[in-house]
Amino acid sequence: VIMGIVETKSSYVLGIDLGTSTSIASVYTKGKSRIIKIEGKEYIPSVVSFLDSDTIIVGAQAKGRAIIDSENTIESIKRHMGEEGYTVKVFNEEYTPQQISAEIIQRIVEAAMNSEDFDSKGKLKYAVICVPANFTDNAKKATIEAAEIAGLEVLYLLEEPVAAAIRYGFNSSKDQNILVYDLGGGTFDVCILKAETEEEGNANYEILAKEGINKLGGDDFDRKLMELILDTQKDQGVSRKKLKEAMQKLKEAAEMTKIELSEADACNVMIPNIIQNEKGEWLNVDVEIEREEFNDRIEN
Repeated sequence: VIMGIVETKSSYVLGIDLGTSTSIASVYTKGKSRIIKIEGKEYIPSVVSFLDSDTIIVGAQAKGRAIIDSENTIESIKRHMGEEGYTVKVFNEEYTPQQISAEIIQRIVEAAMNSEDFDSKGKLKYAVICVPANFTDNAKKATIEAAEIAGLEVLYLLEEPVAAAIRYGFNSSKDQNILVYDLGGGTFDVCILKAETEEEGNANYEILAKEGINKLGGDDFDRKLMELILDTQKDQGVSRKKLKEAMQKLKEAAEMTKIELSEADACNVMIPNIIQNEKGEWLNVDVEIEREEFNDRIEN
């Protein structure tokens, strides 16, 4: 009850994929699933930035601030979910991964409640959240705690490969085994699932085998590309240490390069005014990276 007004709980269940690099949410309405748009896009960067101890921004704006205020901007917090004793210190306050993740979830709920394309018919209270297949029990518990901090009740934690298998086998009438290869921003796993169809047309999904690495994903590929770009700049009159001061600019360039190298055999990386040398002159990064170089660097 708020000021004498009874608050209505929405009957909708919010589906959330709380990702390492990006997050996405949807609802099932009128016989189909619908993506909730956040800031005009179908996903939100999983980034939280503190302007001060009381002002927090989440998403694309926060990701943009990572360049100018990396100390107070948190990325890839999912990698630390369930990690005992882990905290991040911002403006002399310590925050757990659950508290940071809760800010992302709250932003998603806020976007859903204010959506012009979807009427929640009350306050969104219930959620199903996707988690990696190889998440530890501690990480799963931390995910539930994050949702509770954000004011949600988690009805179910759905393993990501099961979600993928359900979507792939939706309305299928045959029994089948499905191999799901899930390489995300921060986690990687491979699962084999058995799908058995029931008389009503629904299916039961059983994970037969799973294996993965909690800390391997797109973030690591970005890092390897950053190292590759740094290695090409050794003779530019700027020390490696100084170039590392511009790491966020390098990270954004690496991410774009990675995407381009999915299609192209080579990509030109151009970053103007990345750093000043000892004479005060601004220097640029201008280098071509070949896909073969990238593949060699990430082989391990």
